Amino acid sequence: MSSSDHRLFYGSGGLLSSMSTANSSDNANQFYAQSRSATGQSQTQYASNSGATAAAALGVRMHGMGMTPQHSRSLITGQHAISAAATAAANRSQTASLVAGTSFYDANNLDEVKKMQSAGKLTSPSWYAQLPAGEFSQFTERGDGVTYMDAELRRSLLSRIHFALIVPDAQLSATLPPALLHYEQLAPLETQLKRSGTFGLPSLCYKAFNGKDQTWVMLRRFVGVGQMQARLVGQQLESLRKLEHPHLVPVRHVFATDAFGDDSVCLVTDFFPGSTTLLSSHCSDPLKVNGFNSPFNIDGQARPISSIKSRSQSHVQSEAIVWHMLLQLASAVRACHARHSRAVRLLDPSKIIIDVEASRAGQQQRPRLRVNCLGAREILGAIGASFSDPAQAEEELVKAKQQDLVDLGKLLLVLSCGTTVALQDLNTSIELITRAYSKDLASVIRQLIYGLSRSIYDVMPAIGARFFDHLCESQQRVDFLEAQLTKQLENGRLFRLASKLNTVCERELPADPAWAETGDRYMLKLFRDFVFHQTDPSVAYPWIDLAHIVSCLQRLDMGSQQRVCLVSRDSQNIMLVTYAELKRWLDDSCVELIKQMEDGMAQQQQQPPGYYGDNSAVAAAAAAAAAAVASEYPSATALYQGGDV
Repeated sequence: MSSSDHRLFYGSGGLLSSMSTANSSDNANQFYAQSRSATGQSQTQYASNSGATAAAALGVRMHGMGMTPQHSRSLITGQHAISAAATAAANRSQTASLVAGTSFYDANNLDEVKKMQSAGKLTSPSWYAQLPAGEFSQFTERGDGVTYMDAELRRSLLSRIHFALIVPDAQLSATLPPALLHYEQLAPLETQLKRSGTFGLPSLCYKAFNGKDQTWVMLRRFVGVGQMQARLVGQQLESLRKLEHPHLVPVRHVFATDAFGDDSVCLVTDFFPGSTTLLSSHCSDPLKVNGFNSPFNIDGQARPISSIKSRSQSHVQSEAIVWHMLLQLASAVRACHARHSRAVRLLDPSKIIIDVEASRAGQQQRPRLRVNCLGAREILGAIGASFSDPAQAEEELVKAKQQDLVDLGKLLLVLSCGTTVALQDLNTSIELITRAYSKDLASVIRQLIYGLSRSIYDVMPAIGARFFDHLCESQQRVDFLEAQLTKQLENGRLFRLASKLNTVCERELPADPAWAETGDRYMLKLFRDFVFHQTDPSVAYPWIDLAHIVSCLQRLDMGSQQRVCLVSRDSQNIMLVTYAELKRWLDDSCVELIKQMEDGMAQQQQQPPGYYGDNSAVAAAAAAAAAAVASEYPSATALYQGGDV
């Protein structure tokens, strides 16, 4: 076997693990049940041992005539895949708990979602693919990250997908409207209406699917808003439509509805599955359980400075993290103030959503911040309001921008201290950050809180060279994601190859019914049997070996010079051919089929109307069905028209 063939074979092992994990779930669950009742071993260890024992019991047998040693070696790989599938199934409960731990965009939503899930009101999707996240593969001696997507990134993306597909149960769905305009599949993210401390109105959040854009969105429903001023709302939406920024989440759409039995106004924003709020993740506990000893008592009274420990003992928020968040928030404020001439008005911990981005092994994870519901205050203020004087509006805008800078300083202070109680005694809190952080960071926070900064540009000199560090980290992450994308760029090649093979095999042509049974097509049929129709040689029961399937298709894809032994179904003919010859025959057969298809379509278009009979009713029905599919799934229609098969 050549070195390239070895690489192909070893590469198939990792792919086998992902395919076998899903297909062997029943066996793995059986092993898991045995582990709970039979012995006192740990569930994961027993499941793995049971999978290995079952794989060994199956044995390594030679399949068909002319079985190659490489094929028998692939069977050994398949046995290890069964063991890996059992291990993954045993860990599935822990994975599910991690996925269920994601939260929504409010401080107390995490607990509410857990209650809804435990009560059966929120249902998880029926599938969840999860591979063991190990530094080294169980099948090869090299790391999985060399060939496949990074384990942490894969887990993060699967978690977001899983979270986005959670739907309410049938009982809860019956209380919700089936659709609001083109927003479907509504799922409540909160249990009951709450009065928002930021907007001052009762509100409730929903997850919905935008049928127009084929994306998930967030619907924030407000009750008791009043009559909408279409002109003012339209002006706000028009200005927000031009706003695109990585740290801003503007309102995309506003509409009124009575589908809930009252007069409600819904604001539509982008939805980020798995994100939480800064208030929930960093400021929910006054004692800062995650490492910070608060300078305040339980009742909110400030402790004396002498009771505050040194920086090495107090475990305040990391200064690097605070600078990282300051850079993101300052960028968002600068985009609103300078580029779009508007105020943020929402620099509150409950309206800053945070998402920890997956990073490569050995690097510290950096939080990603976004200012949520940008423009909501202006829109809600425009509902039921009268037109204001332009000069007065300009004066209010200047004051609002100045207030944004003060709110930014307070937000950084709360983030540093880890509790909102820090705002009750500014002097004590500032003294704490002065002792814990560098002079630059403490000076920036003081400058913002006391209103000494007249513009966001006054903060830029203090940021200085830290901006270049932030830019370097961003470029490194772009390189990391591009490298992961490159690994998955052609992950559909084997599917396309299998589609081509099944298109040719056993096809009857009108002019030549035996076309698939003669010449090169007959060899492709035997190869299809060799790849997909393996049987046990003793009693001829079906034998499914995914490692063998993937390995053969990879060799066919690259046109390897390795020979393969093909045996006819009656075992009377044995042929030795190379994968390169099979690839050439497959390409030639597909080209011939495409040519015949094009000739048939051209001949059909040249015939006069009615030549094939009166098929007007069938044609009308087909056209109506095609139009319905195009309107329901526009993205799928576009993909079909311009896709690469």
